[in-house]
Amino acid sequence: LTELGTATWPILVCIWSWQREWTPEGAWQPDLVHDACGHRGPAVIRCGSCGTVVTTHDTDIEMDAEAIWTVTSGARRRSTRGPAGKSVSADMQFNAVMEALGDRWSGAITGLALAGARRFGEFRSALDISPTTLTDRLARLCAAQILGHPSGTDRQYRLTHRGRALFGVFVFLIRWSTQAFPEAPGPLRILHRECGAILHPELQCRGCDGPVDRHSARIEPMLPHP
Repeated sequence: LTELGTATWPILVCIWSWQREWTPEGAWQPDLVHDACGHRGPAVIRCGSCGTVVTTHDTDIEMDAEAIWTVTSGARRRSTRGPAGKSVSADMQFNAVMEALGDRWSGAITGLALAGARRFGEFRSALDISPTTLTDRLARLCAAQILGHPSGTDRQYRLTHRGRALFGVFVFLIRWSTQAFPEAPGPLRILHRECGAILHPELQCRGCDGPVDRHSARIEPMLPHP
């Protein structure tokens, strides 16, 4: 693997972690083992500046639609217009969710939702997307239980707990994209409210609070039941 290839490790770990915790088949996945303390299981995300564990509720995202498009698709849009919890079904499969998110439009919409976009018009204005395509992608994300169906008078699409759990994937994608696309448009920055710094995400062990990286952790099969 190149340096850029090895830098995808925390992204893949976050995808694995999301699958472990939010899909039925996740319980059968191998364990992430932290060698320093032997803890088995998903890590949490912390701020590299102050060491505090962070979630979507602890951060503010400064977004530019063009930058979000670059992060989620690896390419610039043709248009250059300016920027503008549910229970999980037992039969919801990981592949169906990743198929929804793997689409370029769906990835960009999820990124915008994490950045605070809620309304149909906000998504359409930011991405310069056709109403038909946007309606289809929003429906897919709702079916995958990433977004909740709008109800009432506000008609807002809100991330479910399942959707917010993709925060780690998104923040490490942003970090990786600064290496992969140094000339990408900006800004696309995540600010940690508590310390005021730009979030430089790190993985932290839930067992000992130590750092988790590809040199200090490994994936291995689950222990057999006694």
